[in-house]
Amino acid sequence: MLRLTPIACALLTLYASPLWAAGSVTPQPASSQDEGPTTIQAGQVNGVYGQTLEADGQVEMKRPGQTIVADWLRYQQVTEDLYAKGHIRLLQHGDDVRGDELKLNLNSRIGNITQTEYTLANGSARGRADVLEFAGRDRYRLKNATYTSCVNPEAGWYLIASDLSLDYTRNLGEAESARLVFQGVPLAYLPWIDFSLNGERKSGWLTPSIGSSNKGGAELSTPYYWNIAPNRDATFTPRLMVKRGLQLKGEFRYLEPSYAGEVTAEWLSDRKSDRNRSGLKWLHQQRFGAWNSGVRIERVSDDTYFEDLGDKLAVSSTVNLPREAWISRSENGLSFSARFLKYQTLQPNPNSLVDTPYAKLPQLTLNWLKPNLGGGNLDLDLQSEFTAFRHPTKVDGTRLVTYPSVSWLLSSQSAYFKPKVGVHVTHYNINAGNNRTGLTSSTRTLPILSVDSGLFFDRETTLGGQNYTQTLEPRLYYVNIPYRDQSKLPNFDSGLADFSFSQLFSENRYTGSDRINEANQITAAVTSRLIDDDTGVERLRGSIGQRYYLRKTQRVALDGSTTPRNERSSDILASLEGQLGKNWHLSSSWQFNTSSPRSQKASLDLQYSPAPGKVLNFGYRMDRTPAADKDRLKQFDISGQWPIAPGWYGVARWNYSIKDKKPLEVLAGVEYNAGCWQLRMVAQRYVTSGGNKSTNVFLLLQMSDVASFGSNPSDTLKRGVKGYAEPERLESANPTEVKP
Repeated sequence: MLRLTPIACALLTLYASPLWAAGSVTPQPASSQDEGPTTIQAGQVNGVYGQTLEADGQVEMKRPGQTIVADWLRYQQVTEDLYAKGHIRLLQHGDDVRGDELKLNLNSRIGNITQTEYTLANGSARGRADVLEFAGRDRYRLKNATYTSCVNPEAGWYLIASDLSLDYTRNLGEAESARLVFQGVPLAYLPWIDFSLNGERKSGWLTPSIGSSNKGGAELSTPYYWNIAPNRDATFTPRLMVKRGLQLKGEFRYLEPSYAGEVTAEWLSDRKSDRNRSGLKWLHQQRFGAWNSGVRIERVSDDTYFEDLGDKLAVSSTVNLPREAWISRSENGLSFSARFLKYQTLQPNPNSLVDTPYAKLPQLTLNWLKPNLGGGNLDLDLQSEFTAFRHPTKVDGTRLVTYPSVSWLLSSQSAYFKPKVGVHVTHYNINAGNNRTGLTSSTRTLPILSVDSGLFFDRETTLGGQNYTQTLEPRLYYVNIPYRDQSKLPNFDSGLADFSFSQLFSENRYTGSDRINEANQITAAVTSRLIDDDTGVERLRGSIGQRYYLRKTQRVALDGSTTPRNERSSDILASLEGQLGKNWHLSSSWQFNTSSPRSQKASLDLQYSPAPGKVLNFGYRMDRTPAADKDRLKQFDISGQWPIAPGWYGVARWNYSIKDKKPLEVLAGVEYNAGCWQLRMVAQRYVTSGGNKSTNVFLLLQMSDVASFGSNPSDTLKRGVKGYAEPERLESANPTEVKP
């Protein structure tokens, strides 16, 4: 027998044989990080060397990756069994476990500790338990336990369970006879619950979503998530609306190396409208070698489906639902695509009917771009398209468009000059059905000449003690297109393009190919940029431009919707955008009608954002473009997110129509983020496309990965408040215990 007499401190080092680590039953070799010497430090050590050792008095046993502290300890070297009592603390691989009595096989990692306080997985789980069983490395089972992932459990939530299993090899937690407690208040009793320990997706019931709206009343959704495979999942969601009934919703997602897609289906027996209502959405994308293809189908059962059942402005304003299929390929400058497109057009407001777009059955495009012909600066571009237009009430037919062009680029560091010449040919074949307009098959041929040119100047400058490079970039753009009478041509898809800087430097003021304006015009514009010399970031950019018509009268117009132009110049366009100081950002544009004279359009967006979670937005929109005064637009838009108390953030938006003298959307709420739990309360009211008002209330309490209650307003906040960000995590003190 080996006996070491008590001294101030005795130290014993044991060069043990390699250890073993185990799963739940069968031991397996440990990694090299667990191999090495074992040391025991205590007031007194007794035993037989190589067999059994007993240590007493401030015992500390150390081995690679593991430290055990106790009042008394017995260690069986041969079997690797350990028994300890009194003020136990076990530190191993990110775990910190304290208790009264410990039994543990160091080889298999199987044992238990009683009356324990635990912190596992580097602080991601903590709590108390009558008994904590070690079931192998990174696997635990607890009896009469509490569990939380909060840094400060007394200010958050915890789970009380009679039986709790934490398996970090599968990142899965399971609890039986559990109660969920928040701020000391029991929220729910759960006979059984499983949850992810690292946020990964897993099958099971998701926590309910609770909300309210004026269209459906109070509502409750209880989704079930099915993790079918790493590349497939499905969610089934019963949604109970007090005013309307039970809606069933299913979503299926799939992802493969060559294809991916998502299917969503909904069905409701609506008590309020006394009818069955349904919705379907399917998006599928697939690749066949060098070919890309896809299918997109959206449909609903009735015109007011989104207005009655949608909970977001973007959804409730949807009126055209596409049904399309496409296939395309692009290689070596040659691209081809085939597309079949048709719409379901909703009419939510009988007093304001929506025009149904033409179906394209099919639309075939073939484009070819050949740059640097012969190794020079000559570029060849061929654009062609064949479309068969179909409409239930309007004239329909086919349209063939070909537009070959050649351009030549001469450039240097300070200037460029690019002439371009092309021929736009359009052929129509009109169907006899629905043709009450007298249109006949015809061909339109238009030569198009354009010249784009510009200069680049720069200089060094200083502003506020900072060095900048200021540029001056004048640009001239000339277009010449002869007049062709197009009043006898159908209009399948042309509209008036929005007047903007990009449109100033385009050949045609119309979208589509059915209307091409005659032109003999020059666009003159100048842009100046302020570039930070230290970072290369563009801090400020200002532009101003105007188009000048060498031929005063323009006779090509849309049918009954656009008045032919009869001025020598276009409106003046100006814009200013950039970073004003460290925290301010400005974006503005202005369109001035020189004939009136008056401002035709104006927009201003000013943002102040000194830090994440601190943002204030001010916006103004004015548009007199519509001829009828009743259609003009004038709106203010104010929104923001700001801290109002430690951990608390306020969010709000007010979108007001000056013309209508009423708000179009009002949003207000508060949000609290404590790291391991978040609380969001948001109310929203907006005007739908049909002119009706819709009100939604969002209330969400989310507790890490274990549970969440309510409806999530995140999408609404991100859309309504530009620059919205999640609040910063609170800095909480380390907890001492979890108190049920």
